Amino acid sequence: MNETTADKEFILKTVEMQREEMRRMSSASLLCRFGSVGLASLVIALTGFQYHTVSEFVAFLPVVVLLVLDVYYLAREQKLRVSHEQFLHRIHTSTVQTEDLFFIAGPDVTVNDILSLLNSASILLFYLLVTLGVLIAAGK
Repeated sequence: MNETTADKEFILKTVEMQREEMRRMSSASLLCRFGSVGLASLVIALTGFQYHTVSEFVAFLPVVVLLVLDVYYLAREQKLRVSHEQFLHRIHTSTVQTEDLFFIAGPDVTVNDILSLLNSASILLFYLLVTLGVLIAAGK
């Protein structure tokens, strides 16, 4: 690709867009964690801290759903980072093509990507602590 001022601006804009997308995935993951704690706490507070199997299930349901979303967003962020690193490598080796500009979609997230992140210590520890909090608050 011929290095002109316009090309450099397009490359910088593409890098900026890719980084913004990675920040959005990271923020969405963080919001899932806050949401899981908030929703589980809300369900426990609404049940009056009494032991109910149904209320435990209802408290765990948003935690599980937000766990899956959290892992999806983290997997998506990892895929975007790999794609971004490849783009930066093409810039440094001067092999970037016009088709590469303004492309921010990374490869699709697969079930294997999600399952591999479920083994992450930080994710397991966080959601284990939320689960323990629900069980303690429910009186088990």
